[in-house]
Parts: sequence; structure tokens; C-alpha cells
Amino acid sequence: MECGEAMPEAFSEDVTWEQPATQLLSGKNALLEHLGSRPKPTSITVLHAISHGKVGAANGEVRLANGHTRRFCHVFEFTNTKANCISVIKSYS
Repeated sequence: MECGEAMPEAFSEDVTWEQPATQLLSGKNALLEHLGSRPKPTSITVLHAISHGKVGAANGEVRLANGHTRRFCHVFEFTNTKANCISVIKSYS
């Protein structure tokens, strides 16, 4: 989510993404388009990545080319316990 690149098969067709500063994104195409428009980071540090059943989360810090650093946290809901297809993302920064 933070690098701006994603494998399309990792998301369900009706995926939703809730972000703090923007309105809800709905659908795989909208999510992938939004990811592609985000500034590319110079570094990403993942502090924690956990999963249990159909839920997972990751948090850390992103540094952008302008030197700005921000924290992130993404909570993922998967379509199944294999955790291979994301249906809901809730992000916090």
C-alpha cells in the first residue's frame, strides 16, 4: 500500500479502502489507480506485520523524496483465512 505498487490479483473486485483524509475508495480499479498516483517513497520501514485468521495489520514509517516522514497503519480484512485476497482496508496515519 505504501510503495504505490500492488498485484491486482491481491484484491477482490469489490475491495474498499477507508483512508483518514480522503473519501472511501470502492472497487479494485479505483484502488489501483489511486495507488499509482501516490508519491513514490524513498524508504519504507515496516515495524510490525501481524495476521490472524481473516485479519491482518501492518504499521511503520514512510520517507518521501522531499524528506517528509509519516507513520502509517493498515488493517486488512481478507476474503478467506488463506489471506491471499483483500476485501477491506482501513488505513490510519
